[in-house]
Amino acid sequence: TVFIQKHQLPHHRKRKHDQGTAVVRFTVDKSGTIKDIKLLRDPGVGLGDEAIRVVKSMNQMNQKWTPGRQRGRAVSVLFTLPISFKLK
Repeated sequence: TVFIQKHQLPHHRKRKHDQGTAVVRFTVDKSGTIKDIKLLRDPGVGLGDEAIRVVKSMNQMNQKWTPGRQRGRAVSVLFTLPISFKLK
């Protein structure tokens, strides 16, 4: 959550109507890399595109995601992430 908050739209680009929840689905593969990103819910005004941009940028982090495990082996996992955009 902290990563997403730090990498959302710059404050000066936010407008009163730029609020809502985007839902993004992606796969965390066996190596912890995010792939196959899909937007499931787009609140409009460019927030869906911004949610995809933020999720894609997670692959640039120093630490990768932890893949799922099944019978002691790393496996790919489908993940659904709601991202809320709210003005403070």
